Amino acid sequence: MDTKQIISFMRVYELKSINSAAKTLYISTQGLSKIIQKLETELDLPLFVRQPSGVIPTVYADHLYQHGQAILHELDAIRHEKNEVPKKELLIGCTSGIIRILSLRFLYDFRAQYPAIPIRLYDNTDRTLEKMLQKEEIGLCILSGPVDPVQYHITFFLSCEVCLVTNIHNPLAELTEVTMKDLENEPLIISSREYHVYQKRYNAMMRMESNPNVVLETMDIDLHAISASQGYASALMLNLPEFIGNYSDIKVIPFSDADRSYWDTYLVSRKDRELTADEKIFISFARQWLKKNRPELL
Repeated sequence: MDTKQIISFMRVYELKSINSAAKTLYISTQGLSKIIQKLETELDLPLFVRQPSGVIPTVYADHLYQHGQAILHELDAIRHEKNEVPKKELLIGCTSGIIRILSLRFLYDFRAQYPAIPIRLYDNTDRTLEKMLQKEEIGLCILSGPVDPVQYHITFFLSCEVCLVTNIHNPLAELTEVTMKDLENEPLIISSREYHVYQKRYNAMMRMESNPNVVLETMDIDLHAISASQGYASALMLNLPEFIGNYSDIKVIPFSDADRSYWDTYLVSRKDRELTADEKIFISFARQWLKKNRPELL
């Protein structure tokens, strides 16, 4: 039984005439008769008694009419509810630090351009966001590299240079550039292993052919610069004011060409999941916005 059958039946029931009902439904009398006959066959019940002057509903027709009214009412309610349901929020995972670079102006510019798309940015570590991707709690993230290309669709997003931040009284502060070898036995603070970039940086330090003296792994970006300012340890961090701050007692030193490294970020989604229309819009917007604003940001 479908809605066309229900509506056809109810019109015949109300008008007590197949001819009259057919005219209001804009179908032929023969066509409407076949619909009613098919419905009676499906239900295995007589719904009308045919007479020369029209039809007389049976007791079964009385019951079906009541149920038909309820069904059509429910369908109308569902259609109305569908129109009333708010659009699903677009949740974008962001590796910690990316919002510092983009600022919330990035979010507000998106909302201004796409007011019909409710959006929220979610700041967390790469490992946490990757778990959320796997559980489909989130569909699209900006993650730091390296990212597994076998599991994920990856679109390059942003790259920033990594530098050494140290106290001005540290002998390293006399250098104009540093190598990984210069950092041998130097107390160092690096990003937590909850970030994909951790292993990349750790491997680079291991090329010194001695164990790096990592005294702290942290998710707290501010702690890097604070500790360098206090003279407790040097830090590997992004060469950006948003990360380093305005400490007068630290020096920012770039790495030599041979040991230069970068914090690369990517737009990441699962390969076995199709992007939504809103997620595709976000990717296009994010890349165009960054292209336009990159000189100002970096």
